[in-house]
Amino acid sequence: MDKKEMQVIINKKLYTLCGAESEEYIQKVAAYLNGKFEEMNEIPGFDKMPVDYQNIMLSVNIVDEYMKMKEKISLYEAEMKEKDKIIFDLRHENIDIKMKEETTKKLADQYKAEVKLLQKEVKKLNEGQIEFKFIEE
Repeated sequence: MDKKEMQVIINKKLYTLCGAESEEYIQKVAAYLNGKFEEMNEIPGFDKMPVDYQNIMLSVNIVDEYMKMKEKISLYEAEMKEKDKIIFDLRHENIDIKMKEETTKKLADQYKAEVKLLQKEVKKLNEGQIEFKFIEE
């Protein structure tokens, strides 16, 4: 891994961070943290709390957000699995319908051929082309 050093400003202080992620990504993380600090600073009295307590509050809020997102992802994954199952079932149902359709078409073609033969025989009967022979025993 190629680790890079980069400087970021978090909560109005300059920090040098080292990591394998891109500088753009690290800057996004720092921007997110700054946004969270801004949110927390809107809480009355937050700026008067000891720094370690501020950091704990910030951490708790971030972990809370993380846990809620993780729960949402689990729900979405379960929903996605259910939808995948429905799609799977529908695909198989579609295959069954196509197979039945093919069977029906084959039967229809067979029946049409039989009807044509019977129509020819009826035509011959009507034209008197078929002679009936009675066999006496």
